[in-house]
Amino acid sequence: AEVDALIESGVSRFRIGRQADILAYGSTMSEYRNGFPKPCPSAVEELFGAVKKRRDDGRIKVLCIDNANPGTIANFPEESERCIAAIVAALTPGDTMPLGIESFDPAVSAKNNLTVNAEQALDVVRLINRIGGVRRDGIPVLLPGINLIHGLPGETKETFRLNYEALLLMRDEGLLLKR
Repeated sequence: AEVDALIESGVSRFRIGRQADILAYGSTMSEYRNGFPKPCPSAVEELFGAVKKRRDDGRIKVLCIDNANPGTIANFPEESERCIAAIVAALTPGDTMPLGIESFDPAVSAKNNLTVNAEQALDVVRLINRIGGVRRDGIPVLLPGINLIHGLPGETKETFRLNYEALLLMRDEGLLLKR
């Protein structure tokens, strides 16, 4: 109803966001794994199915999303895969799924209670690439965005090297990132 009201007012470009984790949309928050709520794929499929209809009939010209928590994807890969597939089916090409990875340095991750380690982050990037890397009009629909923060407690001179090497590994695997 909110999207329809905005369309009626002349809006045709949408960003479904202002949340920390789009994959938690509709979660009952009744089941957790390592502190992450289990996604509810049917809720995400329903939401993005509805906005996809509006994209398909031309009322939505641009549709993109906001953040996803890499910890959700790492802990619930099957459910997350369904959610991401529903999102990708609805989006317009060229979007980013920002991920708060923050650091690939295990010491920094431990000291700052970060959500995924380097190996899990790589698996998350692979999953998003597999689903979102499909091209429409020659453009990947959805690519992972890696957020790295410099200056976190526990960083050393080694941290930059570890972050750089993780990004090189992704590049060498042919994985795509969009920031």
